[in-house]
Amino acid sequence: MVAKCIIGVVTTALWGSLARLIVILHAAVVIFNLAAPFWAWRRPRLRVLHLITLGVVLAFALGMGRCPLTSVEDACWQRSGIQSGQGAGKGFIVRALYSVVFWETPEIVVDVLTAAWFLLWAAVYLGLWRREGRARRAP
Repeated sequence: MVAKCIIGVVTTALWGSLARLIVILHAAVVIFNLAAPFWAWRRPRLRVLHLITLGVVLAFALGMGRCPLTSVEDACWQRSGIQSGQGAGKGFIVRALYSVVFWETPEIVVDVLTAAWFLLWAAVYLGLWRREGRARRAP
């Protein structure tokens, strides 16, 4: 009986910890997509990675469905027995990350902002690649 109780507590803690790690990973993706242009300015490979991650986010925003990180996170919270959403029942860091990752905004606003951010950086990177290509060809 005690062993079952201990296993239940440990399992709940593990699922909750996994959900918290997914929140951190989700926040890292958001921060990368917002801050990468500052790092990618002089790093062409990082530009490609930035456009790929932005493209994946945009694809999910425009109709591929729900973000898989959100789905897995919700499943982990459910398995842990902790209510998901808005960082309820979680520590300060997780609640703070929730406010960064999940906005209380209509989906269309987030979709338009995501598309605009993608198009902006695709245009900037294209211009940089063209300029760098001309610089390499110039005598």
